Amino acid sequence: MNKFPFLPTAQPGTLPIYSTTKPSKTFTDVLFRASGRSSSCICDLCGRMHFDTEGEGMEDEEYAGWLTNQKSEPERYIGTDGGPSHVIFAGVTVIYDCPCNVLRPFEELFLNHPGLICGLIFETSKERLRVASRDNQNAATAFEALKLLQTV
Repeated sequence: MNKFPFLPTAQPGTLPIYSTTKPSKTFTDVLFRASGRSSSCICDLCGRMHFDTEGEGMEDEEYAGWLTNQKSEPERYIGTDGGPSHVIFAGVTVIYDCPCNVLRPFEELFLNHPGLICGLIFETSKERLRVASRDNQNAATAFEALKLLQTV
């Protein structure tokens, strides 16, 4: 079942490509600012397997297996120098520069609805500020109570 119904569904037996356009550098730079790298990981939305072409962090047999798989299925097994960069986005693992371009529809969704996105961020920020202010006031009251207890 497709977790994101607005994404196109791939034909059975094929690897999905969600957009023929890559996400912008700005979008990926922001999204992957706090990304991790690993020796291998899978794009949860397309099933492509990404691995470190240098074999860093892998046993020799594991690395040999990746290379063998890449030779037999180059569209599914993708080598990346230094290991794939990945983030958890909307609850799924996505890989930087994955050929499925799954991030492009998300970028378009954000860019096509700036008022909604900005409004959501504004209202959420106001609520968080209100809660932080209340919590701060509660902390100050507790601190004053502790000071009073020390004088007794």
